[in-house]
Amino acid sequence: MDKDERELIEYALSLTAKSLQFAAKNDIEGGSANCVGYARLGAAICNHAFAIHGSPSRAKAVVGDVKFWGISVCEVLTMLMPNERWRNFVKDHDFMEIETGNSIIYVDPSLYDFHVDCTTVVNKK
Repeated sequence: MDKDERELIEYALSLTAKSLQFAAKNDIEGGSANCVGYARLGAAICNHAFAIHGSPSRAKAVVGDVKFWGISVCEVLTMLMPNERWRNFVKDHDFMEIETGNSIIYVDPSLYDFHVDCTTVVNKK
């Protein structure tokens, strides 16, 4: 991934964070969203920026787990939640997957809004 792509991704994360406030329900037009809305809006902004700049990279929202030092954050939160509604809310997490020419990058727009960088880069073989 070249510098320009990194800048476009950073732009998408920053604009997503400026556009949304974290909430339990998605209302992107109203300026609030949970991780699902953050990932979808972030991917849309990223893809628009890629298209404008002629980048072949593509972003999409994906669902998965967040691990910190090898510990599943989703699993821990699920065990800590007091009722089924909240256990369902934290059982997994939505974030962005960006496929570039030689790598796959995972970034999290909702955690970015909380000033947490969870970027993971996987080099293609």
